[in-house]
Amino acid sequence: MFDEKFWLALAFISFMLLLARFVFPLIADQLDAKIKQIAEELLAAKEAKEKAKKLLLDAEDKYQAAVDFSDKLIKDSAIEAQKFLLEVQKSAEAEVAKKMDALNARIKNEEERAIREIKVGIINSAIKNIEANLQNSDLAKSNNLIKKAAADVSKLVH
Repeated sequence: MFDEKFWLALAFISFMLLLARFVFPLIADQLDAKIKQIAEELLAAKEAKEKAKKLLLDAEDKYQAAVDFSDKLIKDSAIEAQKFLLEVQKSAEAEVAKKMDALNARIKNEEERAIREIKVGIINSAIKNIEANLQNSDLAKSNNLIKKAAADVSKLVH
């Protein structure tokens, strides 16, 4: 009556019904849970991506602000260095001017001293000449010469 194909078909159908009744819902639940987990992970990944984009934009803004600040700092430093250089140059020029004034004053003093020494030498020479002439000429002429020499010396000294 019932051959083995019948029993095999009946066992297969029974097996499939058991699978459909007990195993397939478990598999479907597992698949649904996995789909839900993947969807949540995708949503979290999208949120993380948006957060990362926002952080990147903030970092780029901060980087640009830092670059702008450093550029401004460099420019300000260059301006301050230029001002400092001008102040140093002015100070150096003032110091050189003081030294030149002192040097010119010393040169003038040395010139005046040299002129005085020359005048003294001339006067001493004139006195020696007068003394030599006095010995050779008479007393009246010598008095006149002495007066004249004294007047000449007075003119030379003053």
